[in-house]
Amino acid sequence: MLTKRQPCTVRDFMNYLIYVERSAENLQFLLWFRDYERRFADADTADLSLAPEWTQTMEDEAVARIKKTHADKVRKVPDEAVEIFKGTDFERGSSRKGSIPGSVPDTEASQFVNPPRPMPFATQF
Repeated sequence: MLTKRQPCTVRDFMNYLIYVERSAENLQFLLWFRDYERRFADADTADLSLAPEWTQTMEDEAVARIKKTHADKVRKVPDEAVEIFKGTDFERGSSRKGSIPGSVPDTEASQFVNPPRPMPFATQF
């Protein structure tokens, strides 16, 4: 229904977003979400028991389960490899920068930065 406050219908606006702006996803999501809320509110009580209210305890359990699953998938480093790479740049958690022989430490690197190039003669006035 078109009123004075409504310059176009939802269908007209959707067509504009689809064919002109080519970005109707946000409006489609909003319409789907409103329909979902309406259907959820109209659902029988037996259906609502299938979707319990999300609590902080449930979130903490889910996060702990995800972290445990991720930790189980992480590849374990063999003890022999830890010993071989100990004291080198390849040591896990090593924050040694500029330790490669012949490299310039970070504190001295700023001395070797090239100065800005002058502008070509034709553009100088």
